[in-house]
Amino acid sequence: MRFGRKGSGALEFLLLGIPSLFLTLSVVEMSLGMWQYHTLAESAAAGARYVITHGADCSGTCGINVGNVLTKIANTGVGLNSNNLSVTLTSTSGSNTYSPVSSYLTSTTAFPPAADSTAGNDITVTLSYTVANPFTMFWPGAASMMEKNLTLQAVSRQRIVF
Repeated sequence: MRFGRKGSGALEFLLLGIPSLFLTLSVVEMSLGMWQYHTLAESAAAGARYVITHGADCSGTCGINVGNVLTKIANTGVGLNSNNLSVTLTSTSGSNTYSPVSSYLTSTTAFPPAADSTAGNDITVTLSYTVANPFTMFWPGAASMMEKNLTLQAVSRQRIVF
């Protein structure tokens, strides 16, 4: 009776173990991507809130600059690599992109500009984060690519209220 069962353990692992292992690793990578997106969205909202709470009529030191805003975003984005992070700050008079964020943390350019820091103006913070995921090589259409970069994006738009 044992003669017909030789090698069945290896066959069972081939048919069940390898797909189960791939499925487990895919769930872990997808969870990591979702966590990164959630952190990115929270960082965008925190950056926009930081700008709008430092409007023209705030008490204390209101002179914020691009470095202050980018530092707030980088500190809120725990686990995000600031070398892969790009931030676009938009006010009524226009927008500027800062990429990578790590290069602009000491920038002293005022944001928002004095003309745009009045109540009723909108501030938009757009974040883009590049993620290198090794499992994307199995994505349909990525036939010869060994690794494909994905870009996550989050936007927060707030209105200066004071």
